[in-house]
Amino acid sequence: MVALVLASEGFRPAIVGGNVPTSDLAMMLSNDPPTLVALSASALAKADELRTHLAIIASAATAVRSMVVIGGAGFEQLTSVPSTVRRYGTLEELSAANLGLETSKAKTGT
Repeated sequence: MVALVLASEGFRPAIVGGNVPTSDLAMMLSNDPPTLVALSASALAKADELRTHLAIIASAATAVRSMVVIGGAGFEQLTSVPSTVRRYGTLEELSAANLGLETSKAKTGT
């Protein structure tokens, strides 16, 4: 569903799957930086693990100037997230957010 919302906002989603190791995702970000990284976590996710993985992804994304957005019941467990990460509670909030697509269109030439 997130991919559909982002596509409707003009992004070209690339779904890499739900079980990509954090180190692999961080490497993917450095090799081919996207405009935006959207992460979702279920309520079954462990808060300590999410916090650790999110910090790694946020750091890798910041290094290549990619935006990180998160959502899902798993991330609701975290009382704080890195300052570079935007948290959305619903797809409606994500859809209504100004994610800077105009900047990314100019950057990619689309």
